[in-house]
Amino acid sequence: MTVPDPTRPGHDHPDRRSTRTPTRADRPYRVAQDRVVWREAGDETVVLDTTASVYFGLDRSGTVLWRRLAAGADLADLVAALTADAPVDAVRATADVAAFVDALREHGLIRPA
Repeated sequence: MTVPDPTRPGHDHPDRRSTRTPTRADRPYRVAQDRVVWREAGDETVVLDTTASVYFGLDRSGTVLWRRLAAGADLADLVAALTADAPVDAVRATADVAAFVDALREHGLIRPA
């Protein structure tokens, strides 16, 4: 029987752990449930920022992404959800998702999970 050597590549040895900082793409986001309430109406969603008393309307694609964000999702999850739901290529979906997430973050509707 061979005992695994933790110092070999592929093992989680303390001296070999990644020190890479997660990027925005790696970081999961979640709806800021302490300040946001929402209701779905058909394919659309109405979001209320209870702190700022501002309503936001999300179309079908925005609703698909919002559902994922309510559970917690990173940008790759959101891009996959969008490309599965709409006839959009990955490059365009990536740009659209990044813009959507940036707008939601600016308004305080989502935050890193």
